[in-house]
Amino acid sequence: MMRWWTERTPRERLMLCTGAALLVVIGLYQGALKPLWAFRLAALQSHAAALAYLDDVESSARVTRALKTAGQNRVALLDGGVRATAAVAAQDAGLAITRLQPLSNGAVDFWLEDAAAPQIFSWLSALNERHGIVVIKADLRRNGPDGMVRVNVALSPPDSP
Repeated sequence: MMRWWTERTPRERLMLCTGAALLVVIGLYQGALKPLWAFRLAALQSHAAALAYLDDVESSARVTRALKTAGQNRVALLDGGVRATAAVAAQDAGLAITRLQPLSNGAVDFWLEDAAAPQIFSWLSALNERHGIVVIKADLRRNGPDGMVRVNVALSPPDSP
């Protein structure tokens, strides 16, 4: 090999050394630097995804704590169950129940005539927040030009499906 090298002219030796150095640089770039940069980019993307996931988990935990706290502040249903509790709450809200019908699992179907929609929504919201009563069906229909509505709503106790 030494003989072969010495037979080369100085110009050829320079060109061979330059080519060998260039091959080493390209080999280092392709074999070491490029994979390291790709790994760093993947790690940054993974870190960003983990932070987004952590944010989602923390948000869910805050919501869960709020719901748990709200559940602890609930007042038990009156002796008559959903029927009595909703009727008293409707009376307190200034709503007149025109008809009611017991359903299965302790649920009750209520009918209200000529009620203001905001009153209905605040009544239902209060029932859910204070007692955990759940709306399982609601039908609101406009009852004249003055913004009053006719309502048929089915309410279920908190433990029912």
